[in-house]
Parts: sequence; structure tokens; C-alpha cells
Amino acid sequence: EINNTIINNGTLTITDSVGSGMITNTYATADKYIIYNTATGTMTLNGDNNFTVRGNSTNVNQRIIQSLGTLTLNKGTLEQAGALASGQSGYRYIIENSTDTTVNGAIIQTTSNSTNTSDRGIAVRGSATLTISSGTINTKGAAVISTSTASTEEKPALLVTGGTITSTGANGIISAGGDGGLLCIK
Repeated sequence: EINNTIINNGTLTITDSVGSGMITNTYATADKYIIYNTATGTMTLNGDNNFTVRGNSTNVNQRIIQSLGTLTLNKGTLEQAGALASGQSGYRYIIENSTDTTVNGAIIQTTSNSTNTSDRGIAVRGSATLTISSGTINTKGAAVISTSTASTEEKPALLVTGGTITSTGANGIISAGGDGGLLCIK
């Protein structure tokens, strides 16, 4: 957990009352998380979409948010601005979560001028549910990739009831893994 910008073990609510706040990790080869929400953490991002959490790393291992706890994104922008360095293999995610996550209006995006489709949006793991009711996910690679095993209509791996999901790569949403969870778009 060393070298993470923020580690949350309790309750963290980020509210930008000014409308232009920013959390930035400018270390170009950062390989940790800007925000690490531990299994005991509850994190909520509120405020204005001009509030930005930005990563500039060229390393495939950097995540904007790694969440093992409860995560709710009501507003704000999560942005991966650093282009992946040549020779990087694997995939980089803006958010990687293994517990339930809700997106209610946040903007999640890659903004580098790279065309590398290894830059992905949200990875859903374990038996988690990702619920998207509004907001925007715009990435170079897959906007959402799910290996979650959640598979009921009451608790699917992915539930989309609103918002915009786009990818300049070949896939917007990927359901991967042997067990495969249920994806619901209503």
C-alpha cells in the first residue's frame, strides 16, 4: 500500500465546494493507486464534474481508484491522462473494484493522445455489482470489463439504467472469465 496518494480505511467523502479542485499524481512511472479504498472503507465522490482526480503515469499498473470497499461516484471526473509507455504489456484501469460500486453522474475517461486500447475504464471483479445510472465513461479500450460472478437480476455483475458508455477501441463492454456474471441494460 506504500506510495498510494490517499488510503481510506474508514469513511471518506470528497466534496468539492469550489468546483475546480484536483487530486493529481504527477509521478510519470507511478505503479500504485491514487485512491486506495480498503475493504473497511466507504468512499463517496460528490461535488462538481470540474473536480478531477487525475493520473499522469505511463505505467500499466497505475489505477485512479482501487476499491475493496463501498464506492459511490456521484460527481467528479476520474481521468487517466498519461499515455502508456512503449513496451508496457497488460491492461490499465481507471477503477478496479471487487465490491459493489455505483456511478451516479461521474465522468470516467482517458484523455491521452495515445490510441493504445490497453487503457480501460472500470474492472468489476469477484462477486461485485457495478451500477451505472448516469454519467459518462469514455475510454480508449473497453469502457467496462467484468469478471464478476454476480448473476441474478437482483444482483447482476453490471446494471446499466442510464449514462453514456463509449470506447474508441473494439469493445465497449466485455464480460470475461469462466463463470461469467449477468449484464443487464435496462
